[in-house]
Amino acid sequence: MNKIKQSIEKSINKQINAEEFSARLYKSMASWCDVNGLPGCAKFFWAHGDEEMEHMMRFVKYLNNRGGHALFDAVEKPQQEFKDITEIFELANKHEEEVTKMINDMYAIAEKEKDYATCNMLQWFIAEQVEEEALFGECLDTIKCAGKTNIFLADQAIAGKE
Repeated sequence: MNKIKQSIEKSINKQINAEEFSARLYKSMASWCDVNGLPGCAKFFWAHGDEEMEHMMRFVKYLNNRGGHALFDAVEKPQQEFKDITEIFELANKHEEEVTKMINDMYAIAEKEKDYATCNMLQWFIAEQVEEEALFGECLDTIKCAGKTNIFLADQAIAGKE
């Protein structure tokens, strides 16, 4: 097996850092929800923070198995204070759109380099991002429809989503 190309290794290492940031962002959101009386939303974000760490490890193992070297850079401090739960889900939804763009950009690099193994691996992430964007959009719609007076019901509804 040939060592993975440097351009792909660099993009995967960038994604490793982004996945860890995502985990920290979602855990920050979960903590805010915990202290603001939204246990269902907290449960949702704790689970998604864990899922982002699993994504990070998928990239780490893939890169190391392909002869590259997974590197861990400093992670930016996530936002920790939020105006309300609507802001949190708007931010999370926008964040998922940014992650989708990063995955698509990585795929374009792999395609250009004719690294079909990486293209194949990224197919899972592409499908995952379609699901994530739909889920976060649905949660945002639930929050907006509920409004402030029915936030308790929205919180309960979101607790059952994954």
